Amino acid sequence: MAWLLVSFFAYMVFIVLVGVVAGRRTRGRMESFYLGDRKVGAWVTAISASASSESGWLVMGCVMMGYVYGVAAYWITFGCVLGFVFNWFFFAEHIRKLSVDTGSLTVPELLEKVTGDPTRLVRPIGVLIILVLMFFYVAAQLNAAGAALEAVFSWPYWVGVLIGAAVTIFYTTIGGYRAVSWTDLFQGLLMVAALVVIPILAYFAVGGVDALQAKVKAREAQPFHVFKGFVESEYRVVRVEPGSPARFTSAGPPAREAVLSVEPGPHFFRSVDGAEPQEIVAGPGEAPTLDLSAIGLEGGISLEKTYEPVGGEAFFALTGGMVGLVLLGWIVEMLGIGLGYPGSPHVVARFMAARSRREIVRGRTIALTWAVLAEGGAISMGILARGLFPDLADPQAGLLEGARHFLPPLLVGLIVAAVFAALRSTADSQLLVASSAVVRDFCGGVLRLRLTDEKAMRISRAVVLVLGLLALGLALGRNRLIFWFVLFAWAGL
Repeated sequence: MAWLLVSFFAYMVFIVLVGVVAGRRTRGRMESFYLGDRKVGAWVTAISASASSESGWLVMGCVMMGYVYGVAAYWITFGCVLGFVFNWFFFAEHIRKLSVDTGSLTVPELLEKVTGDPTRLVRPIGVLIILVLMFFYVAAQLNAAGAALEAVFSWPYWVGVLIGAAVTIFYTTIGGYRAVSWTDLFQGLLMVAALVVIPILAYFAVGGVDALQAKVKAREAQPFHVFKGFVESEYRVVRVEPGSPARFTSAGPPAREAVLSVEPGPHFFRSVDGAEPQEIVAGPGEAPTLDLSAIGLEGGISLEKTYEPVGGEAFFALTGGMVGLVLLGWIVEMLGIGLGYPGSPHVVARFMAARSRREIVRGRTIALTWAVLAEGGAISMGILARGLFPDLADPQAGLLEGARHFLPPLLVGLIVAAVFAALRSTADSQLLVASSAVVRDFCGGVLRLRLTDEKAMRISRAVVLVLGLLALGLALGRNRLIFWFVLFAWAGL
């Protein structure tokens, strides 16, 4: 454990130092803070764009999808690679040229200038979309931080959230775009290394394809429970109406009640004092009641949803055992993930900052290679983890579990850092984009305030700090469905 901690914190210090050095090269101009003076080369553009588009969704969420759905989860890889192809071959070069020709530093500003926008609504609506969805997106990355350190170090969830927030906010505030893109270069390379090396080791450990199939088919798929919500009070009785919210009601005066949404199906209610979970099923036509007084009163009650992984032959089929419209819906949904890439301002900003058309052309090969290796590696890790760790309590930790089994502690620390890299590589970019939306688009574009570059820089850093702290507050609420939490924000953008 000592060497694991040493390597993990050594990487943290390294990333902070990279941010500090980058900050020293950031001039006192908005173009420098937001786009690195538009002098970014192919490798930094390609890897930082790739890493910032994936986040904890890749190293935790996609691993979970492979664990639960098996080979059918590779449709996610197809969808993401198609998104990369569109961005780099049909979108990136065009966006870079438009942003240079119009002098635009942000996506809302670019849209306003390209359309002419006689209504003057494009820019404020763009600001609103970015602030709302980026806020939830950043919070999801901090969720991944808490979940990762909790799984590896057994630290309290909030410790990982605080470490992730502190490091990310610090170097983003100091260094702006250069700090974000430089750190993303290292973080993107570390992410893809982890998602290639660990699945290869897992493949040989499981004994190949035939052995993996035998292991999975020989054992019934075990349901697992994913955290859904939290009620922080001494609520004792839970009443669940089918298809309606769950109501938590206090037993004694003064009577208090909280409402938490719940889907029909099996759920587990757990006292946070560590007692065993008790199951309650909200099925069609049922209205069960559960007395929680026997499992403790201190600290509140958590609600968890039961998930049933795919098993048997279906686990190894690209259809996942689905047929007809259900299969069509699954394919469309997974391929549709790729549609989010050109709609993500933190990715588009990378194209706007590229030095020249030549850097975009060179970056295509780098970005597509990264996408195939990283996306395919994440799904593969989930599939292999199903054979190696069939009783894994949280499939989102499949990569970390593999690292602990196959690598020495010093390298495990770097893998944990890779998970942190995934969340930071997105969170830092999103904080910077949200800051530019407030200062450049809202203050300068909507309110028409005339800000000097020096004043705009000070406000930008303050906005990064405030937004980061707000996202930190939301993340401490501990929503653990990272894959879907991120995907909804991604779809919205």
